Amino acid sequence: MSDTNDFDFSSIVVAEKAVVLPGGKSYTIREASGAAVAKWRNAQLANAQFDAEGKMTRAGSLGDLPVLLVGECLFDGNNQKASPAVVQGIPDKILSKLYEWLLKASDLEGTANKTNEEATAEQEELKNS
Repeated sequence: MSDTNDFDFSSIVVAEKAVVLPGGKSYTIREASGAAVAKWRNAQLANAQFDAEGKMTRAGSLGDLPVLLVGECLFDGNNQKASPAVVQGIPDKILSKLYEWLLKASDLEGTANKTNEEATAEQEELKNS
């Protein structure tokens, strides 16, 4: 029997950090929302190919993943997403640092390397819990 408070998330605080980009403009980066994660995962799998065991044999184009995820999670002072021009103009060494932080804060590390079988097993486990 599960605890009745298993789904009480009222005390969870969304991770966020202040970001100041070159030029001095301030933003806030927040852990990825469900919608942001869905876009990111769909982009990961858009051109992927899998073998008979469900292992990825070809990843396709992954270069846009950092820009996509950071773009979904970077907000200006008015709580609006940063414009695509701003996100695309972020130097790669900064973009990479923001992307790595998002992967950790959003608990996304390693999710791209799961096989279809592993993902299906996790879904079955969740259904049965």
